[in-house]
Amino acid sequence: MLHAADYAMLIGYFVLMLGIGVYFYRYMKGMKDYFTGGNNIPWWLSGVSFYMSSFSVYAFIAYPALCYKYGCVGITLLWVAVPATLFSVILFARKWRRARINSPVEYLEVRYSPLLRQLFAWQGVPVKMVDDGLKLVSIGTFISVGLGFPMGQSMIGAGLIMLIYTMMG
Repeated sequence: MLHAADYAMLIGYFVLMLGIGVYFYRYMKGMKDYFTGGNNIPWWLSGVSFYMSSFSVYAFIAYPALCYKYGCVGITLLWVAVPATLFSVILFARKWRRARINSPVEYLEVRYSPLLRQLFAWQGVPVKMVDDGLKLVSIGTFISVGLGFPMGQSMIGAGLIMLIYTMMG
């Protein structure tokens, strides 16, 4: 059972995240600032950030469940992305920085055509919606089981907090 201090820590964390969003909101002037820190971040740190952005509560709920149910295949699915991501960062991050390209989709536009960029971007929308939905379900499960809040309220609350601090910077 959680105590008042536990709830205070959780609320403090969310307030801190919102505060960080409010603070950095004034520095965000466009997409370039949001995705690349205005090119003030070293290429290797951008690569680390790219890799770490793939983690969520989903990684701490779904992969252990896969390991429990199927054995080592769960951990294999988690760690197989490490060498692929590392290879991508080493191969592409520095080149993209030099070319002033902010994303793989922008590279497709510069290298090939805006039509290919649009095709690639729009085909990814349904996949991203499912991915983000699974992440919200994972966070809702985590909050619901850990704190005893209803699942729906947990998902909506966490989603709103993430939306607010993402939109702010």
